[in-house]
Amino acid sequence: MKAERVVFVLAAAAVASHLVDHLIVGVKFDLQFDAVVAVGVVTVIAALLYPRLPRDVQVVGSLALGLAWFTGDLIIHVIPMVSDGPEATDYTGFAATLGGALLIGVGVAAGLRERDLGADGLVT
Repeated sequence: MKAERVVFVLAAAAVASHLVDHLIVGVKFDLQFDAVVAVGVVTVIAALLYPRLPRDVQVVGSLALGLAWFTGDLIIHVIPMVSDGPEATDYTGFAATLGGALLIGVGVAAGLRERDLGADGLVT
């Protein structure tokens, strides 16, 4: 689980750096960007609380956040960067895409991790 947390923190750092990059470059503040910032805040908080979260929340949360960052930044930054050349926030968008892939990996690893069994054989 320690490796999962380290990877989750690295992925959250990639996401946070992308959001900071958007703020530095300048972005049109609208509902879409507000939603992205909210998901970014949830990602950072989840990274901080990861060991304390129930296993099922670790699995589902990592997969959901990972899919959101991976698909969103792939479509908005990586594909246009490859086809049209990079723009100001595309490099950190690529980093956030990789962060999403890492989060998906964390979710898979958490799902494959054996449950902790108590003395009575029940999941604790």
